[in-house]
Amino acid sequence: MISLIRKRKAVKHKNFCIALFAFLASLAITTAVIAQVKAAPTVPPKTNTYADPARCKKRFDGTADKVPELLKCLYVPYGSDKTLMNAAPSTDAIAAIAAPHLRLLLEQERRCQLKRHEICALEQDILIWAQDISNFALRAVDYDRPSGIATVTILNGGDITFVYFRFSIERKRLLLDDIEYSLASKSTLKESLVKTLRTFDYGR
Repeated sequence: MISLIRKRKAVKHKNFCIALFAFLASLAITTAVIAQVKAAPTVPPKTNTYADPARCKKRFDGTADKVPELLKCLYVPYGSDKTLMNAAPSTDAIAAIAAPHLRLLLEQERRCQLKRHEICALEQDILIWAQDISNFALRAVDYDRPSGIATVTILNGGDITFVYFRFSIERKRLLLDDIEYSLASKSTLKESLVKTLRTFDYGR
């Protein structure tokens, strides 16, 4: 009887030792893993530069000399479907360089779309004044300093469109005042971004 009790105690002791060893081993492995994770360098997530609405504004110092570069920058994403899909909305990119009155109008449009979950005043992309993009090409960028108007000539879907960027000086910096559009076939008929936004009924 005494021998059986001793055997049971020995087995219990043995089992206890095995369990303790397993616990300590598990603890040591967990500690090592945590240490490796802490020691591993943190890799910042990759961000797409075209997703930044202020990407072009950051390169623009508000002077007339930089206007052509600013406009060329705005149209870079349109050269590639993949890049365009990852680009910031054209309304956000324009708002970043817009004068206060235009920025407020674009914000009103943004709120309307969020509220209604549908298109409001703008049925087209405001940099090309079209809904679809096909065989896009930036043909020319010309800036007339006295008038403060830059004319961008684009080819889209087989049609040539003139996009007129009107700049004004505020606090010694050039800001975008309005954008106008016309087809080459109807160059005298211009549509205005500001007028389109102001005449839309946002009240309903």
